[in-house]
Amino acid sequence: MNIIVLFGGLSPEAEVSASSAKQISEHLEAAGNKVVSLNLIGEYPDYPDFAALYKAKDELTSVHTDKTVEITDQTLNLAKLAEICFLATHGGIGENGQLQALLELNKIKFTGNRFLSTGVAMDKALSKKIDGAR
Repeated sequence: MNIIVLFGGLSPEAEVSASSAKQISEHLEAAGNKVVSLNLIGEYPDYPDFAALYKAKDELTSVHTDKTVEITDQTLNLAKLAEICFLATHGGIGENGQLQALLELNKIKFTGNRFLSTGVAMDKALSKKIDGAR
């Protein structure tokens, strides 16, 4: 399977996310998948297909310096090349439902919950109201 592991971003937990992505990628590769890890805020060149991206995966190191961009257009466009994206994000848009919403809007398959359940789960006050707890 052709898989992109998404990690990093602007969250204070970006370093933990990068570590998770490395371990996840190693395990997915060992299971016979082709895996490329992409930082949410990476500035990457365009690739025509997943095979070309996979061939260049060891050269993908640039990170966007604009601290207002949660995910670059380049990362989102490359995510479309995969059969599925594995979310190795921690904090920020990776946990509040925004990343999931962007992926859904772009018809990109991903692991984990959809945007609404992710967003509600991260809003503790709303979660308690829905659950009936006070």
